[in-house]
Amino acid sequence: MQWGMKISPTLLIFLFVFTGCTTLPARFTPSGRNATFDFDASQPFATYLAHYREIVQAARTDLTGPNRETILAANLPFELKPEPIAFPPAADGRYHQGIILVHGLSDSPYLMRALAEHFQSRGFLVRAILLPGHGTRPGDLAQVKEVEWRRALEYACRETSRHVEHLYLAGFSTGGALAVDYALENPETLTALFLFAPCLQVKSRAARWAGLLGLFKTWLDINNDLDYAKYESFPVNAVVQIVTLTDRVKDLAETHPERLTLPVFVALSSEDETVDSAFTVDFFQNRLSNPANHLLLYSGERPPPLFADPRITVVGSFIPAQKILSLSHLALTLPPDNQHYGNQGEYRSCLHYPAVSAEFADCTAGHALWFGEKTPANLKAGLLQRLTWNPRFAMQNEELDRFLFALEPPPPAVAK
Repeated sequence: MQWGMKISPTLLIFLFVFTGCTTLPARFTPSGRNATFDFDASQPFATYLAHYREIVQAARTDLTGPNRETILAANLPFELKPEPIAFPPAADGRYHQGIILVHGLSDSPYLMRALAEHFQSRGFLVRAILLPGHGTRPGDLAQVKEVEWRRALEYACRETSRHVEHLYLAGFSTGGALAVDYALENPETLTALFLFAPCLQVKSRAARWAGLLGLFKTWLDINNDLDYAKYESFPVNAVVQIVTLTDRVKDLAETHPERLTLPVFVALSSEDETVDSAFTVDFFQNRLSNPANHLLLYSGERPPPLFADPRITVVGSFIPAQKILSLSHLALTLPPDNQHYGNQGEYRSCLHYPAVSAEFADCTAGHALWFGEKTPANLKAGLLQRLTWNPRFAMQNEELDRFLFALEPPPPAVAK
């Protein structure tokens, strides 16, 4: 999720009441295949994977070129099994531990791939789902309802729980909100949560007015959608649905605080321009009571903030030697060597500049002076590329492992 809404609510209405009748490309038209979760929940995960391969192949409009398989692989749900010799299943076929990974709003399972591979290396059965409305075309996100996301996650958790002794959930952004929602509804079924930049509250105050805005306009942002692993065009409906979801999570947490006693690991950037990081820190301190919980907070402040809560670790994200001012919302789950989003990757996030501007052209050409979140302060520092990789990714995995191993020592790997 990378949108932002900085215009006053009143001005929003006047700006968007009158819209043109320009015909938009096919990707802005719903495919009719991916706005609801219609999959038979009695079917195994292998059938789920095949089902969504068919849907993505039929609905995407960019699969005619040489990058067809790359695009498909980025947008499809997937499964990774642990190395069978080192981490064999039990006699009944069940694995010791399994985890469901949930991507963010407008994203794809690709953004969870590096985390998936790390969990796989630790002996997990890993399954990454595709949320309805995603992976096909932006037009599908214009119709989806958040209940369909919850239904998809419920299926994955219940089906996977039949194959593992201990079930974990990991979510990025909207996926984090869905993970907390599921934990609140099914606290007895999970061992722990991993939340990366969880969207527990949208940062933009104008998001509250999205429902009213949607009466007059379908699209909040229309871009060229050059990034095959996430939508760059953003419908108003997506904002409506994430606000609905976060309100639901807050209500459940308020009425059932006893359901959030399971261990939770959180990674978050203070400078996040998409989610309200201050709200998440407060939620962590006041709603997530388990003493084993851990919050890894990245901060570009000099000096970084201090917290009395010993469960919070602050890590500096101002790295001038790498021209990094801070971590962005997009960065947390992606390592520096990612071939698409990494420091030598093929994609550059520059949508904070108008597409027809010289700044956008220079940014996409790789001439940025700085990398970081698109905060007002960072934008004043010079030409900025929004950071799409985590320079502390290896350290983050080490913190994740320490948290994980403290809960329950992992099953010993079988010597080869």
